[in-house]
Amino acid sequence: MKRIDAVFKNENAAESVKAELQPLRVENMMVEEITEESYGLRDFFRKMVVPESDGGHPPHLLQFDVKDEDYEKARSIIKGHDGYISDEEE
Repeated sequence: MKRIDAVFKNENAAESVKAELQPLRVENMMVEEITEESYGLRDFFRKMVVPESDGGHPPHLLQFDVKDEDYEKARSIIKGHDGYISDEEE
């Protein structure tokens, strides 16, 4: 299993990817807002994934574990939704 952390420009994008990942062999899926408490991290991700015209929607983090066999498919789904991927394991 590999851990994937993916950041999206808003909750809708993160939830859409979560739904699309359901047929794959994934576990421990969680979507959460990147909050003001993590402001430095939030600012970093905003520069990477949130366009100026986003209307102030906060970025969201989707975390999950995926079986090695489905890893590339999961990455492809995330990239297809303009997500930024931070892998804990390569």
